[in-house]
Amino acid sequence: MIIQEKIAQLLERRSTQLPKVSQEITRWEKLAKDVNALNDVVVELRNYSATPDALKLELQGFKSDEILRDIAKVSELLHILEARFSRKTINIGVSGRARVGKSTLLQSISGLSDEQIPTGSGLPVTAVRSRIFHSHLHQRATLTLHTYQSFRDEILQPYHDELGLLAPPFSVRDFQVFSYPQSESELDPLYRDKHTSVSILRRLKEMQDALSSFEQDLTGGERSVGLADLRQYVAYPTNEQVAAGHCSRRYLAVKDVRIECSFPYAQVDHVGIIDLPGLGELAANAEQYHLAGLQNEVDLVLLIKRPVEGLAYWGREDGATTNLLDKARGFINNRRDFVFIVLNSSGNNTPLEISLRDDVCRQVNDGIDGKHFQVLQGNAADPKSVYDTILEPVLAHLALRLPIMDDEIYEGTIRSFVAVANKIGHHLSNLEAMLKLAGKPSSSTSEDLEFRSSELRRDLAGELAQVVERYQGFARSGDDDPEYIKAVEDSFTTIEKWMENGFGVGPEVWSKNALRQMRVDRNSSPFTAQEMNRIRVEIGKHFCNLDLFFTSKVNQLWSETALVFEKNFGLLLEDKKGVEALNTLANALSDAYESCPNLTVAIKDFINLKLEYRTQLHPRVRRELDGLNLQIIDKESGKYHDQIVVEVSESGVGELLKFLTQIAQQAAYRTKKSLIQERSTPALVLHAAIEQFEDSIIRSGDSEKEFRRLSRSYRNEIWPGVFQGIEETNAKFAKVEKALRTIRNSLSAMNGVSQ
Repeated sequence: MIIQEKIAQLLERRSTQLPKVSQEITRWEKLAKDVNALNDVVVELRNYSATPDALKLELQGFKSDEILRDIAKVSELLHILEARFSRKTINIGVSGRARVGKSTLLQSISGLSDEQIPTGSGLPVTAVRSRIFHSHLHQRATLTLHTYQSFRDEILQPYHDELGLLAPPFSVRDFQVFSYPQSESELDPLYRDKHTSVSILRRLKEMQDALSSFEQDLTGGERSVGLADLRQYVAYPTNEQVAAGHCSRRYLAVKDVRIECSFPYAQVDHVGIIDLPGLGELAANAEQYHLAGLQNEVDLVLLIKRPVEGLAYWGREDGATTNLLDKARGFINNRRDFVFIVLNSSGNNTPLEISLRDDVCRQVNDGIDGKHFQVLQGNAADPKSVYDTILEPVLAHLALRLPIMDDEIYEGTIRSFVAVANKIGHHLSNLEAMLKLAGKPSSSTSEDLEFRSSELRRDLAGELAQVVERYQGFARSGDDDPEYIKAVEDSFTTIEKWMENGFGVGPEVWSKNALRQMRVDRNSSPFTAQEMNRIRVEIGKHFCNLDLFFTSKVNQLWSETALVFEKNFGLLLEDKKGVEALNTLANALSDAYESCPNLTVAIKDFINLKLEYRTQLHPRVRRELDGLNLQIIDKESGKYHDQIVVEVSESGVGELLKFLTQIAQQAAYRTKKSLIQERSTPALVLHAAIEQFEDSIIRSGDSEKEFRRLSRSYRNEIWPGVFQGIEETNAKFAKVEKALRTIRNSLSAMNGVSQ
C-alpha cells in the first residue's frame, strides 16, 4: 500500500507540472510561426529590385531552415515530456530478443494467454507493440489501425529506403501490382547487403502477397475486439501457416493495441506493461520506431535475457540494444534507473544460468553487481515468482526514483531549449548586423524627412489650438446651450408623463395594486416606502437619457479633432472619419516599427473620453431627490418621522397617489432646475479633454522625438509619392526589423537566454 500511495502521489505530481510544459510548447509553436514570418520578409527584401546587391548577397546566407529544424527538435522534446506527464499510468517496457521468454513474462504479469500474447520456441511471434494495463473494470482490447497512407509512410517507405527503391505506391491497387525485384542481384549495388537485403526484400514481397488478408483493416481509427480474437491482429503467422502459403498478416494493418485486464498479482493500480517486439530482430527502420515508443511511453525497461544454449552470454546484439535504450533514456542521468536486466531462469543455478549471470556481471557491471545496471532473476513462467522477484522490486524502485528521473528529464529539456534559443539569438544578431551595415538612408532623404516631421508637428499644433480655443470659448461664455436645455426639458417632460400615467402603470392599476398591498401589510408605510424608492430611481433613470446628448457632443469633439489628422496624415488613415480615424491612428502608432508610446497613450486616452450623466452630473443633483424617502428629519426636533400615513382604504389610496405625484413632480422639477444650473459642465469637461489631448500630443517631453519616429515609420503613407526607392527599401527593412523584434521578445521570455 505504501508503494501504491507513492505512485498515486507521483502521478499527481506529474499532472501539476503539465501546465508549465504546455506553456513552453505554445511558446515554441509561436516562435516557429514567427521565424517563418521573418523568412518571408527577408526573402521579400532580398528579391526587391532596389535592395543593394551587396545586401542581397548577404541575405542569401540567412537560412531559416536550420533554425526551424532546431525548433522542431525542441518541440519534439517538449511533446515527449508532455506525453510523459499526461499519462495516468506508470509504464514498464519489456524488451528482448526472440525466444528469451519475453511473451511468457508478459503473460505471467497480465494473466493473459497465448490467444492475446503469443509465445513460441521457433519463429518470432509478436508482431505488434502491445500496451497492457491493469484494470479492475475492463477485459478488452482496442486496436489502432493504419490507413493505407500511414501504412505506406510508416511501413513501406522504410523498406523502400533500405533497398534504394523508388517511392512506394500511392494506392492499395498500385501496391497490389507493383513490380518488386525478383532477387538481390537486381538491386542497386549500393544497397546490396548479404546480411539484410535478401531478408528485407523477402518481407516486402510477403506484405504484398498478403495484402488481401489485411486490406479491409486499413481503415484508420480504433476498433474494439474481444480478447479471444486478438491473436490474429498481433501475431506473426506460425511456421505451419507460412509453410501452407498465402497466410494472413492482419497485424500489418495494426499500429498499436491497448489491452485492459486484471493483473493477477498486481498490488498497485495505474500500472501498464508495454510490449516492445522486434528488438534484435530484422526490420527496416526498427530502431527509430522502437525509440519513439520508448521515449513517449516507457518509464523503465526490463531487458530480458535467458540462459539457453548459444545465448547464455552478453553479446554484440545485447550491447546494441542497451545503446538504443540509452538513447531512449535521454536526460536521465543513471542507466541503472531506466534499465533493469532480467535473467529469465528457474533459479536452480544450472551451468548455463551461472555462465549468463557471471558474464552479465563482467561485461555490463565491470564485475561489480549493480554498478551500471540492476540485475534481477526470476522464472518468467511462474506468475508468483515474477511478481516477487521482478515486478515488486521494479515498482519499489520507481516509487523512489521516478520523481528524480522526471526532474532530470524536465531540466535536461529546459537546458536543451535554452541552448537552442541562444543559437537562434546568434542567427538573429548576424542578420541584424547585415541590416545595420546596409540599411542607411541617404543624408538628403533624412534631412527632408526630419524637416517634414517638424512641419507636421507645427501644423497639427496650430490646428489643434484652434479646436481648443473654440471649446474654451464655449466653456467661458456661460451662454445657454439650446441643445442641452432641450435635452433636459425633454427628459423632464418624459418623467412628467410617466408620473401622470400612474407612475408607468396607469392610475387605476396603481391604485388597485396599492390597496391590495396595504391590506396585506395592514399598513400604508411599507408600500409607500417601496414606491418612493421606485420613483426616485425612475427619475434618475429618465435623466440618464441625457447621455444621448452627451454622446453626440463627444462624437462631435472626436470628429473635429480627427479632421485635423485626416487633413495632415495623407493615406495613413485610409479615408477613415471621426472616432474610426482616431482608432486607426492609435493602432498605427502602436504598430509602428519605432515605438511612439506617449502619442499612443494620448490618442487612446482621448478615445476613452466619457461624458455621462451618471458620473459628471448625477452626483451634483442627487440631493434634489432626497425628499423621495418615506422618513425625513424633523427640522425642529431632529427626529425621523413618516412624511405621510394614510388609511388602508380607497380614499387613503387616492390621498397617497396625490401626495406621491406632488412630491415626485417637485423632485423632478428641482432636478431639472439643478441640471440647467449645471449647463456649463459639459462644455468644461470637453474643453478640459481637448486641452489635455493637445498638450499631450504637442508638448509632452518626447513629443518631438516621437513625431520623428512616426514619420520614419509611415513616411510613405503620410507623404505618398514623395519618397521613392530607398523609402520602399526601408519599409521592407522595417518589416524585417519588426519580425526580428517579435522573435527577440519571445526569446527574452525564456529563462537563461542570453541576449
